[in-house]
Amino acid sequence: MFERDLLQMFGPLICVMGISLVPLALVYMLKSFKLKERELELEVKSRNELRDLQQQALEQRLQANEQAVHALVEAVLAQRHLAPPVVPPAGLEEPLRTLGPLRNRG
Repeated sequence: MFERDLLQMFGPLICVMGISLVPLALVYMLKSFKLKERELELEVKSRNELRDLQQQALEQRLQANEQAVHALVEAVLAQRHLAPPVVPPAGLEEPLRTLGPLRNRG
């Protein structure tokens, strides 16, 4: 009997609390999901910007390397044109031909 009185007394209160807390929980969940979605969008945006910066830096380094290699090639070619051609002495031509295949095996 005591339990029935408690149910009659607290039953409407529990129903009112349940009915009012469900919409509050739904609003809270919607707001938190929207906030999380905004955070993820900002994170994606910042990662894309970082990736773009890294790609630009990589392209700049690649361009610098290409320029350095081009400068080295030009220097070597200029040096070859300035220096007289290397001609082996007459006595070394035959031994060099016989050593040619041995060098490739190595």
